[in-house]
Amino acid sequence: MPLGDSNTRGKDWDPAGYRDNLWNQLKSSGFDVDFVGSQKEGPSTIDRDHEGHGGWRIDEIANNVDSWLTSYQPDVIMLMIGTNDVLQDYQLSTAIDRLNNLIDKIVAKVPNAYLLVGSIPPIDRPLDQQQVLEYNAQIPGLVSSKASQGKKVKFVDIFKELTFSDLSSDDIHPTASGYAKIADVWYDALLPLPVLSNPSPSPSPSPSPTPNVIRLEAEAMQLTNYVIESNQSPASGSKIISLYQGGGTTGSATGTFNGPTGTYNVVVGYFDETDGKSQLTVKVGGVTDTWTFDKWLTDSWVTSKTKATRTVAQGVTLQAGSTIQLSGVADGGEWARVDYIDFIPVSSSPSPSPTPAPTPT
Repeated sequence: MPLGDSNTRGKDWDPAGYRDNLWNQLKSSGFDVDFVGSQKEGPSTIDRDHEGHGGWRIDEIANNVDSWLTSYQPDVIMLMIGTNDVLQDYQLSTAIDRLNNLIDKIVAKVPNAYLLVGSIPPIDRPLDQQQVLEYNAQIPGLVSSKASQGKKVKFVDIFKELTFSDLSSDDIHPTASGYAKIADVWYDALLPLPVLSNPSPSPSPSPSPTPNVIRLEAEAMQLTNYVIESNQSPASGSKIISLYQGGGTTGSATGTFNGPTGTYNVVVGYFDETDGKSQLTVKVGGVTDTWTFDKWLTDSWVTSKTKATRTVAQGVTLQAGSTIQLSGVADGGEWARVDYIDFIPVSSSPSPSPTPAPTPT
């Protein structure tokens, strides 16, 4: 149950807020999940159910939460609330007490559920931001005291992953990329929970190729300026290479083909984000292909929405030891992120099948 205010519900520029990104991450990782709640917003491609109520304070959530919990019996509650208490300057000296009462109410109603309590995002207004800091600073201690009592309550630090640049023009609500960051934090908090410990079969977020396809993971290549980014759940093996913090805006990666001699189509998996136009050049089998990451696939982050592929060569002859070279150029906030290279057989010379014995007459 996603539970909170408009930062859970979403805004006009991102009607599902963080929920669409989180849903896609969970599903692409193979988890069989069901979002629950009385509200419905977001694209038809996700589970749209939630309990995000725009403009609501802590006390207003508390006044209604019993009926929601009774109706939907969630296994996990993701609670992020308090922004409107700050914006309305509503009895802020006792805001943490109201949060304490809300937590107790939830735990009493569904004692076997896991309650994740998130800090609230920043607000780009000096007085409000100071109040956000003061409120957030009290949450970890409160949650820790509940956990020490044996309650299934865990603190999730949303605030630390966001900056003012992640906020929209209203200075309050996150941008689409800001919501994507929030989804990543929730996802990391959910993974250790026992209710998510057994994903569905074949949970690879980036499906492994068929047995005849040979995959070279980008992180296994020899890197110059490129660095490996781990814990990127939408990627094959949860790792990619990126020029972010790699020591420059250009970099290269070199690898070798280790399959049998044959003719192959070569496909590159990468991430095409909305915050730049990076470039990649691939050299393989005597073919050179250069393109710009300009698909603008919804998010400015590594998500299931920004995954893309490109066929860089068709019908090239490769043998064991053939060299593959990538050269990336970052632009803006897009860091020429590469996931893998697939070699798809077109034709080869398989060992002849034994001649079957003649049928007796």
